[in-house]
Amino acid sequence: MPRQPSAPSRTEVIALARTTPLTRGAVAEIGKKVPAEIARDAALEALDTAGANAAMVLAFVAAGRGAKLPPELTRALLPEVTSLDHVGPLVFATEGEPRDVLVAFLEDKRGDLELECLVMLLAAELLGDAPKVPATMLTRGRWLARHKLAQEASIFLGGAALRIRNADLSSLAAPHVNRAKRAKKTIDEALELARLPPLEALSDADGARLSTGFTVRRDAPAVGRNDPCPCGSGKKYKKCHALTEAEAPPSVESPKLDAATLGPDQAALLRPSEIAALETAKLSAKAFVEAFRRVVDFRQWTLALRMIDEAKARKDLADAESLVLDALHGAYDARAVDAAEALVALLPDDLAGREAFALDCLRAPPDLLARIEREAELALQSDADGARGMLLASALLRWFPAIGIYVARGALHEGRSLDSRALLETIEDARDRLLLSPFEAWWDVYDGFFDGAEERREQKKDDAKREKMKEDLRRARAASRKTAAEMEKLQRRVAELDESLSSAPAPARAARAAESAPQPSQDLAEERRRLKTKIDELQRIIGEGQEERRELRRQLADREEEDAAPATKPARAEDPDADPEGMHDAGSIDLPRAILVPRFSERAGKAVGDLSADAADGVLGVVAALAAGKPNAWGGVKQLTKVRGVLSARAGIHHRVLFAINERALDVLEILHRRDLEQVVARLARTT
Repeated sequence: MPRQPSAPSRTEVIALARTTPLTRGAVAEIGKKVPAEIARDAALEALDTAGANAAMVLAFVAAGRGAKLPPELTRALLPEVTSLDHVGPLVFATEGEPRDVLVAFLEDKRGDLELECLVMLLAAELLGDAPKVPATMLTRGRWLARHKLAQEASIFLGGAALRIRNADLSSLAAPHVNRAKRAKKTIDEALELARLPPLEALSDADGARLSTGFTVRRDAPAVGRNDPCPCGSGKKYKKCHALTEAEAPPSVESPKLDAATLGPDQAALLRPSEIAALETAKLSAKAFVEAFRRVVDFRQWTLALRMIDEAKARKDLADAESLVLDALHGAYDARAVDAAEALVALLPDDLAGREAFALDCLRAPPDLLARIEREAELALQSDADGARGMLLASALLRWFPAIGIYVARGALHEGRSLDSRALLETIEDARDRLLLSPFEAWWDVYDGFFDGAEERREQKKDDAKREKMKEDLRRARAASRKTAAEMEKLQRRVAELDESLSSAPAPARAARAAESAPQPSQDLAEERRRLKTKIDELQRIIGEGQEERRELRRQLADREEEDAAPATKPARAEDPDADPEGMHDAGSIDLPRAILVPRFSERAGKAVGDLSADAADGVLGVVAALAAGKPNAWGGVKQLTKVRGVLSARAGIHHRVLFAINERALDVLEILHRRDLEQVVARLARTT
């Protein structure tokens, strides 16, 4: 009887997987040699010893032969997928209910936006007639809906919202739902691909990701066929290992990315295994920051601490403290106590003290309630500044969201408009976790509070301008009286000179007298000429003064009329946000699909420079929120009726920002007072 070959060991299987590309043929070939159970068990070990590609190969080998994958393996592999087509086959080959695997992955919060949106769609499709939607799906769906999504991700999320049929999620994801309704074919294709058998989901070409612009390097030079074999046998390479390697599949061990040439956009797309193998010290400053954010997203705290040490040693990364704080907030969200304590220890004393209460909340000591009370007392003692109250609110929102919402509402501070806006956005995140209505009512309080404060500041400035005009008018009147008195004096002198000249001797007699004495009338005539010139100049000054006083009186009358206007205008005109009718189209504006870079026109840049500090702060804050794709900022954006492609956004009560979207840029065209909107729109309509 022929002897049956023994099954390969787990070590041999992992070594084989290292050199196997993630392709249909290569995986099927290994499947002929390796039992499904061994491939499944080796995949878990390969995650730690051989890298993501080997683990992925073995997972598909096991799934292709009918074995069920452990849920922890699938959840670890999903962030590593090189194609979204692999998500469904991995999930449906996993032990337990596929929907539970998908929901657990959403709880991990370790996926890219596009990956998580697809997971949301697959989980929603599996809901069927389930009476209750898992809270994680609703919370994560709302979180995704508040972010800027690429087109395909937006369609996936919209398709998920259509299937979940939750009113709050649907209203928050309305733009994505609209796209999904127009892209039913894209959704159907994604759902069909998710149900493919594991081997059919793989392509015939190498599935390893080689992103455009990535530069890879070899650890050692390639071995020539006639060179000595590196194994030390003494044979030429072509007579030794070249023979066995020619029979084996080509090596697909993940190539090392050249960190020195990696750009920030590429660093922002790295997978966990790629980051772990990266020589982060060689990254450019911008790429380093993006890679660090990915490290925090993937909860790789040991690597994060190492990168912080590298950042401290670099001259082009002077602000290492901001990296510590970014990592610390990630550790808070992950409830990673050890990582948070290690990160706080890296902060200077003042910042570490600021994080002390948040760290207490994370540790959850028995006397936490007493500590919260003490922190609230200290915040009230420094209420004029408002910073401590906001830190208290931020910490409570993270761990005690319902209490945090109430505290945060009271922590809004007139002197901290940007911090207050950020706090309101954090309140929205807390509402998502509590599955409350996604729309925070205190945004209206914020608008009224800060717009009212701006209005009061504007009123004070208006009062100051009015008083200045009155003072200018008084000075102009006094100067006019003084000038008139001086001119009257000169005119009397001219009259005297005219009288003296009229009584002068006759010309013949004057000619004879000139031989013995100078002619007095010549001096008088010269004086009269000078005085007449002076009188003419004073008359011009008096005329200009009269025109100046007339203009000052007109401006004062206009201001008094504006002050009296609210009492006589219709109620609609009292709305400080009202713009001229017919300026805007009805309907909402879709959020941009990517972060935009603000670019100011020459007119807009000059307009910002002419604003007060408070008004400029409000305008620039609105521009930043629009460029970042903040839903609250875009909620009030309108399309100008007369100028297609130009949008209008409100910046406080008095100002408007007119802008256009051009590829990845937000072009700020005009910054103007709302009373000038109609005139500016007419000018834009003529010039575009």
